[in-house]
Amino acid sequence: MTKKELVKDLSARTGFTQIQSEMFLDAFLISIEDAIKEGETVKISSFGTFGMKEAGERVAFNLHTKEKMTIPARLIPYFKFSPVIKNEIKKLPL
Repeated sequence: MTKKELVKDLSARTGFTQIQSEMFLDAFLISIEDAIKEGETVKISSFGTFGMKEAGERVAFNLHTKEKMTIPARLIPYFKFSPVIKNEIKKLPL
């Protein structure tokens, strides 16, 4: 589903215009982004959790030169589905 399709779906479900739905969606995503940038975790009940975690420093190999190189520690964003969503997904047929 693209953002445009999501906006249309939100509009149909809420009765808001597509412009209002897009404004809401943009504000929602910016709020989550800002919270994550400030080091906060965003938990939405029955949906999931957005946050940042630290990926430690590691050693990798350059496949072309076969040299070892160190990849520094960094923060990476993550999303973890809630158990409610996970259980619903497990019920889906293959």
